[in-house]
Amino acid sequence: MKSLCRFTRKHAWNILSLGSLLLYAGCATQQLGKTPENVLKYPYITVSTEELAEFKSLIAARPGEFKNGKAYFWIAQDAYNHSEWDNADKTYSELLRRFPHSEWAGVARLMQARTRAKLKNANSALALLYPMVKPSPKANPDLKAAALAVGRDIINDELTLADLGKVRTAYPDTPWAAQALFAMGKRTLDAGSPDQAIKLFKQFMETYPQHEYAAGAQELIEKAKHLAPINRYKLGCMLPLSGPYAPYGKAIKQGLELAVQQVNIRRPEGEQITLVMADSESNTSVVLRELHRLVEEEKVMAVIGPALSVSVKAVLPEINSLRIPVISPAASEPGLTRQSAYFFRYLLTNEQQGEAMAEYLVLRQGMRRVSVLHSENRYDRSLADAFVKKVEQLGGQVVTNVEYAAGTTDFKDSMMALGGVDPGPLKNRELEERKSMDRLLETWSQQIADQLAPEAQKVTLAQAALATPVADKRVAIVRFSEYGTLTQQEQMGKKVSERFSYALAGKAGLEVLTQRQTFDTLRKLQLSPLAFGREGAKKFGEAMNVGYVVVGSVDQREEDDRVPLPGRALPVHYNISVRVLNARSGQEVFNAAQTWVKMIAPEANVRNVEALYLPVALEDAVSIVPQLAFYDLSMKVYGPDAWISPRLFREGVEILNGVVLATGFWVDNPEPGSHAFVKQFIDAYTAPPSTLSAQAFDTLQLVAKVCGQLPRDSVSREDLVSALLKETEFNGVTGKAWVESDGEIRREPFFLKFDQGILKKEE
Repeated sequence: MKSLCRFTRKHAWNILSLGSLLLYAGCATQQLGKTPENVLKYPYITVSTEELAEFKSLIAARPGEFKNGKAYFWIAQDAYNHSEWDNADKTYSELLRRFPHSEWAGVARLMQARTRAKLKNANSALALLYPMVKPSPKANPDLKAAALAVGRDIINDELTLADLGKVRTAYPDTPWAAQALFAMGKRTLDAGSPDQAIKLFKQFMETYPQHEYAAGAQELIEKAKHLAPINRYKLGCMLPLSGPYAPYGKAIKQGLELAVQQVNIRRPEGEQITLVMADSESNTSVVLRELHRLVEEEKVMAVIGPALSVSVKAVLPEINSLRIPVISPAASEPGLTRQSAYFFRYLLTNEQQGEAMAEYLVLRQGMRRVSVLHSENRYDRSLADAFVKKVEQLGGQVVTNVEYAAGTTDFKDSMMALGGVDPGPLKNRELEERKSMDRLLETWSQQIADQLAPEAQKVTLAQAALATPVADKRVAIVRFSEYGTLTQQEQMGKKVSERFSYALAGKAGLEVLTQRQTFDTLRKLQLSPLAFGREGAKKFGEAMNVGYVVVGSVDQREEDDRVPLPGRALPVHYNISVRVLNARSGQEVFNAAQTWVKMIAPEANVRNVEALYLPVALEDAVSIVPQLAFYDLSMKVYGPDAWISPRLFREGVEILNGVVLATGFWVDNPEPGSHAFVKQFIDAYTAPPSTLSAQAFDTLQLVAKVCGQLPRDSVSREDLVSALLKETEFNGVTGKAWVESDGEIRREPFFLKFDQGILKKEE
C-alpha cells in the first residue's frame, strides 16, 4: 500500500486541481483586473461590496444590454466565492441564456461546471465542459486547458465506477476517455478487486500504449498481482465493546453472532460468513484506525457499524476514500446516509418513526387536530419535527407544538400552552364565590328575621334556644325555580334554596323546615315551585302549618357574545330574587333581588385537540401524563418506542395506560419469524433481545443474502453497493424492509397499545 501511495505522488496529474486553485485563491486580490483571462488563472477573484452593488444596479437598469454579461458573471462569481452554489448556478445560466456569444460566456460555462461539481452533479458538469474540450480549430487553447483540468478533477474525485464507464463512451474524442479508464482500474484496485483492476489496466495499455500513464498502469498491474483479494464472506464489525457505550455494543454483537450462526447452518464450508470484530471504544481516532485495519489488512467485504452517530460522522470521509460499504444498525442522527454513497443503515430512524405516527393518526385514525409536546434535546426534537411536517403534508393541523427545557420537572407552563386550565385559581375563585353567596343570603336572612320576629332578635342565643316555637313563625323555603341552560345544568335553584335554609335557620325566633320536608309536601300537594303564587302559599301553609313561605328564582342572564378562550374562565351573571309570602293571606311581606357572578371554568380541551404526540423520554412521560388530567386536558396520548422498557411495566402501568406507541421491534410479536428469533436469542443469551440486537441480526442477514447473490467471477465492494441498492424486499425479524436510493434501509413500523400493563398490537 505504501508503494501504491508513492506511485500516486510520482505520477501526479501535471495540471492544477481544484484543491490547487483554492491555494491560488489566497493570492488573488481585489486589485486583479476583472478579465476572462485572469479568471482562468485565478478562479476565486473576490468581488467587493461596492463592485457587487454596481453590477446589480447595472442589471436592474439595463438587464438586456450586451456589455452586462460582465455584471452577470461577477454577481454569479460572488455567490460562488461564498459557497452559494444554487444562486451561482442560476446566475451563470442566466448569463449564458442572455449572452451566449459574450466574451464572458466561456469562463461562465467553466465556472458553472465547477459549481455543478459542488452540487454533486458531476455528469452535468462534464456536459458543460465538453464543448470547450472537443476537437475544434476555433477552440481557445487557454479555455480548453482549464476545462480539461476541471474535467480531470471531476473524473478523479466525483464519479462512480458506472459513471466512469459512461465517460468513456460519451467523450471518446477527448483525453477524458483515457483518464476514465485509468481511474476505473485504480478505483477497482482500491475497492479490493485486484483481478478486475488488472483487466482494466491491461485494457488501458492496449488502447493507449503511448499515454503518459502507461508506465503507471504497468506498475499498478505488478502491485495488484501481489495483493490479496477481498474475501466476499468476511465482514468487519466496528462496535463500542468497551467504555460507556459497551452495553449497546454488546447487544449489537449478540445479534450479529446469532445471525452468523443461522446463516452458516445453510451454507457450504467455503461460503461460511466470518466476522472480524473491532472495538471502537467510542473514540474517534480509534474508529479511524480500526476502519483502515479492517479494509486494508483484513480485506473485509463490508463493515457493520459504527453504532454511534458521532463515530459514523468521523469515518464518513474515509468511507468515501476507501470506497467500503458500511452499514450501521444503530446510528440515528438525521442525514447521515446522504453524506456518502457507501453508507447504509438498518434501523427505524427518528424521522421514520415520527412520520409513521403522523400517518397512523391522520390516515388510519382520521384525526385532524393534534398537538405536540417535547423537550429541547435532539432525540425529542427530531421525532417532533418529522411528525409535524408529515401531519401538515397529509392535511392535518398541528394546533400547538410546545417545547420545554431539558431537565424540566414542573410542566405547568407546558400544560397551559397546550390549552390546559390551572386548577389553583379555579379553586380559590370557587371559595370566594361561595363566600359571596353566603354573605348575600345572610343579609337577606337577617332582613327577613328582623321583619318576622323583631323581638327575638334582641334576646341572646341562649334565651332564644329556650323559647317555645310559635306556629306563625314557622317558615318553609321552596326550592327556587331555575331559568337558563347553565342554571339548570348546575341546579343553581336547589343550591341557593338549600343554603338559604341554613342561613335562615340560624335566626332567633324562626323555625325553618328542612328542604326534604318541603319537597315531600309539594309532591303530595302536586304544587310546582315554578308557579308558586298566593293560592299555592295558602294551600301549602295549611298543609304544613307554617306561617310564611319563601319562594325565589335564579335566572341566568343572556350573554351570547362571549367567546371562550383557552385557559380562561367565563363569567356568568345570575339574577337571584327572593319573596316571602304570608301563608294565611298569600300576601307578599318581603322581596329582594340581586345579581351574583359565578366564574365558569373553561371547557376541557377548548382547543378541540384529538391527540397529543409526546416524543419524550419515559421519565418525562411518567411526569407529564398525570398532569394532563390535572390541568383538564382530555386527549389521547401517543409516544415513541423509547418507552418500551422494564420501567414502563414497573412504573407506567396506571399512568400510561391506553397510550399507543410506534416501534420497529417487539419481543412478543406473534409473527413466526420474530417469535423464532426471540426464542433462539433467549436460548443463547438467557435474556430477551433488545431492538438493537434485532436490528443487528437483520443487518447481517441482509448483507449475507446480498453477498451470496453476487457473481462469482467478479466481486468487488462496488458490486455489493450496487446490489444493496437493488434490494426491494427483505423479510427480517423486524418486518419487511427495502433499501432506498439514499441508503436508508426502511421498514414499516407497527403500533402497540399499553393496556393494563400489557402491550397489544394495534391493527
